[in-house]
Amino acid sequence: MQALFWILLVLSVMYVLMQGASSAQQAYNNASGYTCPANNSSSSSCSATILYRTQTLNEKLTNVATLFNATVKAIANLSNIKQFSGSLAFATPLYIPITCRCLNGTYQAPVSRLITNGDTFFTIANEYEGLTTVQAIQAANPNQVSTNLMIGTNITIPLRCACPAASAAQQQTDHEITNFFLTFVVFPGETLDVVSSYSNVCIPDLEAANKVNAHTTLETHTTFLVPLANLPTLSSINFETPHRSASSDRRFYIGLGIGISTTLVAVSLLAIFLVLTCKKKWDPKNGRGVPELESEIGEMLTNNKGDTMVSSDGFQKDVLLARMSDMVGSGKPLVFSYEELQEATMNFSDGKRIQGSVFWGKVRGKLVGIKQMKRNMTESELKILTQVQHANLVKLVGICQNNTEYLYLVYEYAENGSLSDCLHNKNVNPRTNFLRSGAIFLPWTTRIHIALDVASSLDYIHNYTNPSFVHRDVKSSNILLDGNFRAKLRTFRMAKSANGSRTRPTLTKDIVGTQGYMAPEYLEHGLATPKADVFAFGVVLLEILSGKEAMMRLVEGVENGAGKAREARPLSSQIDEVLEGDNFKEKLQAWMDPLLQNAYPLDTACSVANLTRNCLLAVPELRPNMKDINYALSKIL
Repeated sequence: MQALFWILLVLSVMYVLMQGASSAQQAYNNASGYTCPANNSSSSSCSATILYRTQTLNEKLTNVATLFNATVKAIANLSNIKQFSGSLAFATPLYIPITCRCLNGTYQAPVSRLITNGDTFFTIANEYEGLTTVQAIQAANPNQVSTNLMIGTNITIPLRCACPAASAAQQQTDHEITNFFLTFVVFPGETLDVVSSYSNVCIPDLEAANKVNAHTTLETHTTFLVPLANLPTLSSINFETPHRSASSDRRFYIGLGIGISTTLVAVSLLAIFLVLTCKKKWDPKNGRGVPELESEIGEMLTNNKGDTMVSSDGFQKDVLLARMSDMVGSGKPLVFSYEELQEATMNFSDGKRIQGSVFWGKVRGKLVGIKQMKRNMTESELKILTQVQHANLVKLVGICQNNTEYLYLVYEYAENGSLSDCLHNKNVNPRTNFLRSGAIFLPWTTRIHIALDVASSLDYIHNYTNPSFVHRDVKSSNILLDGNFRAKLRTFRMAKSANGSRTRPTLTKDIVGTQGYMAPEYLEHGLATPKADVFAFGVVLLEILSGKEAMMRLVEGVENGAGKAREARPLSSQIDEVLEGDNFKEKLQAWMDPLLQNAYPLDTACSVANLTRNCLLAVPELRPNMKDINYALSKIL
């Protein structure tokens, strides 16, 4: 009881300390903005900075300065721009100096905006890339009507910012003082790791400043606070290929050490208490505790002779699973017994079959998808799965080995089935719970969000993994939808490294894929580059727009002995016809999915259709890359 008393005492002290430190934190993606302390007066303010990236080609610095009520000289000096008068390239990063104030309980940097023809609160909020919201603009201008603004009047635009609490500013984090917060606007594909590599601020500090954890997904065009002692020069940041620097790694471990030290006393006392009350399994050879999961993994990784399994290229599976643990994020990958999967799938019965060799079931209280694969097919996919982690890629939960030629990969469950099922009104077996009563209607905004999710996943594997990959099997049936209709791209069984495409074409003799999705250069020459994925993604966009399948069955053909055959035509051959002529809007509207019942902005649909046509260009070099597609869709959304 005395030990328990001391544990509770230490934990109480820690709680008080944590409460005191929380004044420096802000909740990420808070719709109402960043809160300021109740005891702050309306005159409280601090100097802060915004990282803004230009949205158009040939943007002028004067236009950006007008947008933020700043001077050209101030932005140029802070951003280290020598030529004031030249045009800026698309997505040029700029530092914008602002004064952050505590107004009505939230931090904001108010700027004035002159209303021009066609302005609404929505279009104005869009200009600021997520630095403000329609709701925030409405709250700052209660007498204005969003869709009926008077041309020539000025309104107030509250930009998101925050000031470090006085106590936090005096404390050192990683031996550096937090002098100010940089308001960082998240672009497609950017994660905590990416922000850390840009800013050279360790992940624990970013998590603490924004009240997030390692599993938080950063949403496109939301703001994220970066605590800084000094502003890094923009020329030192590589916005194209984010990486983790040695300095960032060093600071990560320093931050980790600081975090550990704050809890060391409590954990030590708790360990003593547990030793006195609990039994532990010991290894008689070395006297160390042997976690049961490690033992289970060891059994799974050895053959019947007790040898470590090594693939033909020398890749040890114990190394593989060690790397898998980093991806799964739970310390160790879950290892399931074959009996567990048998029970979950009713011995892999047809009633539990989703498609092919993929089944569904409940394991350890959680719904999962279970994929049966031969060992030689599993290895390459597992290697890739150890290197990728993204919110829009289906997550690998664990693995199972039976004493046969098969391995079983256990994935997160997608409640709403595949995009193909939802779009094409397929009567999927209702026992799978994927579609209880046939198809699920997808409204316009949901469809665009799905497209953006898929674009984000492809942008990630094309540009943010090392090595980068070509998926080679992008299609609507490989896009799964979770309970919130967020899209997740699945299967890497056909993926290949894309690194060869940087200097020379990546050629393959294995022309595998699905009819209707394969790019012409891949079909004809085996050229597998990220632009082949762009083509397949364009076909998916066509399906999203029209509700039609990638290969359209047209009219009945002649008898061929086995019954009547139907001629088929690729959906990708239609888009040019639809967008030709002066009446292309009317033709597009007639071609769109009738289930939408015209409940979409026609101009926006035209923008998506034009983007789709560019994805399907015959010359791969003329197609946009996934980074540009990702950005375009985020703007459309």
